[in-house]
Amino acid sequence: MKVILTEDVKKVGRKGDVVEVSDGYGRNYLIGRGLAIQATKDNVNKAERSAKAETDRIAREQREARELAAKLDGKTVLCPVKAGEKGKLYGSVSTKDVADAVKKSTGLDIDRRDFDIKEQIRTLGTYEIPVRLYPGVTAVIKVEVTAGEG
Repeated sequence: MKVILTEDVKKVGRKGDVVEVSDGYGRNYLIGRGLAIQATKDNVNKAERSAKAETDRIAREQREARELAAKLDGKTVLCPVKAGEKGKLYGSVSTKDVADAVKKSTGLDIDRRDFDIKEQIRTLGTYEIPVRLYPGVTAVIKVEVTAGEG
């Protein structure tokens, strides 16, 4: 029996694969639990169309992420914070602070979880911060932490 998997199934295949399984396993387990559908001509065509749509969506998202990375890469963003004597900050610069500074400076709205701050920023200065925009697409921005109204 040929079935199209609707979910990843260990030792059988990944979502969208057309696989040959025994009749009982296909009917009773895979189709019975909603893990697969029977591989009729209509269902195969639908699966191919949805796989192409998914591939197109991923390609579009990657292209948009690369364009955004090109806009961001190498940009310097000012991040004014409250600081005491000797350049020590009252607290630290968080990813939210960096995201707000990027939005204010460039107008681009980037999720705070995309910024990869390795160690806490607790002093004034310039820091390079990687921005993960998409798997495999990363930009590096410079954040200049200055004394000011935080």
